Amino acid sequence: MTYQLRVLGRFELTAPDGGEIALSGKKNQALLAILAVAGGEWVPRSRLCDLLWQDRGEDQARNSLRQALAAVRRAFAAHGDVPLRVTDDAVAINVEEIACDGNRLNGAGKSCAADGLEFGTLLDGLNIPGTAIEHWLLQQRRRFHELYCEVVAARIDSLEAAGRPDAALAAGRE
Repeated sequence: MTYQLRVLGRFELTAPDGGEIALSGKKNQALLAILAVAGGEWVPRSRLCDLLWQDRGEDQARNSLRQALAAVRRAFAAHGDVPLRVTDDAVAINVEEIACDGNRLNGAGKSCAADGLEFGTLLDGLNIPGTAIEHWLLQQRRRFHELYCEVVAARIDSLEAAGRPDAALAAGRE
């Protein structure tokens, strides 16, 4: 079993047993979302500091990142394994231990693999002042919106090809 992370819409983190994991703090949630959206790729600590703590000096930003990583670890530790990989220079999420709806959409391509996926604005309601994180959120929100449109278009095409025009019309309305 894996953890479930919802970033398309309001942030929601669920343990393998189905219990909700409370991860307090907007920046802690944004940190986990950034790592999840990276899809298991290493994200340099300097990039995380620039995105989330650009208004602080380098030492203070690195300390804030350490504190945020500790908060994320604590939230997971109460439920089992911590799906983070951390080095002195970078951080990544273990995608085999945490399933993220954004990655599911990202991996759908132009297939219908995202059938049943609820789509919402990336980290809806999570607003963090700072031009770097605001810019990242805007870019990622656009990217996910475009991906969702591609998936819905592919689904419509597939339903039409299967001779199901009513279902294709319903998919288009969504």
